[in-house]
Amino acid sequence: MTSTPSASPIELLVRIARELVRASETGELVLRHGFPDGLTLEMVHAHPEHGNWMTALERDPRLQRLFPEDDEQRGVGRTHRPSWLAFMLIRAATWQASYRNASTVEGMVASLSQGLEAIAVSAVGKQTISTIYTALSLNLPAGSILDTPFGALRSRRQGDELVIGQFRNGNHLPEGLAVLETPRLQILRVLPGEGQLEEQLPGLEANEAVLVSLAALLAQEDEWRRPCEPVLATRLTPVLPGIGGGAARDRVIEGPYLDTDGMARLQHWTTCLSACSLSDISTHRILSMMRRNAEHVDAFIDAVIVWENLFGLGDSQELSYRVSVNMAFVLADHPAERVALQREIKLLYNLRSRVVHGGEHLDGLKAHNTRLRAHELTLASLRKLLNSYPSLLGAKPDAFTALILGGTRL
Repeated sequence: MTSTPSASPIELLVRIARELVRASETGELVLRHGFPDGLTLEMVHAHPEHGNWMTALERDPRLQRLFPEDDEQRGVGRTHRPSWLAFMLIRAATWQASYRNASTVEGMVASLSQGLEAIAVSAVGKQTISTIYTALSLNLPAGSILDTPFGALRSRRQGDELVIGQFRNGNHLPEGLAVLETPRLQILRVLPGEGQLEEQLPGLEANEAVLVSLAALLAQEDEWRRPCEPVLATRLTPVLPGIGGGAARDRVIEGPYLDTDGMARLQHWTTCLSACSLSDISTHRILSMMRRNAEHVDAFIDAVIVWENLFGLGDSQELSYRVSVNMAFVLADHPAERVALQREIKLLYNLRSRVVHGGEHLDGLKAHNTRLRAHELTLASLRKLLNSYPSLLGAKPDAFTALILGGTRL
């Protein structure tokens, strides 16, 4: 790691590792809200060789790019003087090691070393691979991890308290959370600790997290599906200790639980969604219709907007007929079933138009049942499109016409 041969870096890493493992075992790490600032400072300064290691860090030719060059900036009163920066690097590596759940001294030493190496590589190239961290209202089997096209999706673990604990105040976060970690290349702009990068902090509507939420909805086979949605989002950067900020929902209900079979279905649907061109309107309206609790009419309207977006692109003339015919053809394989579905879908479509324009009022049980049927048709048609007709997503009307008249599968 350093340009000056010395045993002190390893000695200090071992000391830090021992203290962090001890703190983790006793619960002290969690009680300090996930980041042991005082504990790290105490460990570093108590080591007899810490001064030598600080000097070695400052002299590392790769890390020198992170240190100020002129004397004025190196003043004692400046928070970014070299000795403080060296400590910041230790804090950053320590935080990352704790977040990664290193539970043994050997594992902690390896994680600390990897963290410092990542910082050095970032310093040379002035760019780093950061992680977009998104917690989702989704329950997965303990210890599970799924490699999706949108990043690694895993179950919640102890190290997540380092992130989640900073969002608890003022926010109701469900106990059941899964975490999506999406790698992202970032250009470094300023020194570590100042918390500024070229890219803004991620929000809750990042495309990867939203599509994983949709895949989790499609993966549920029971009738009473629960919505999965992004709960909090932030960014983890190797050169920074902790997180610089982020976004969190004020209140979220518990999401669905997926067992091993459900995770296999989730893998399938994330693969399908990554390979198609599903529009943002369809994605967000489907999630919106599921997220609504007692707003049955609004959820019904959301569903029909999805139908228009999936099956009614092009001219607005005879839209109800075109949407119902195209949707019925995709949903059913036998002519009699298609005829019945086309009539039902057209009736629902026209009902939506009357409700929107004030010609009819839906309430009570009728509103609830209409919503449920619209949900069922929406999710079934999307599944069929993704599995059997992916090229029809975003296709022009002629593509549907050719398929229906010629029987050609695109």
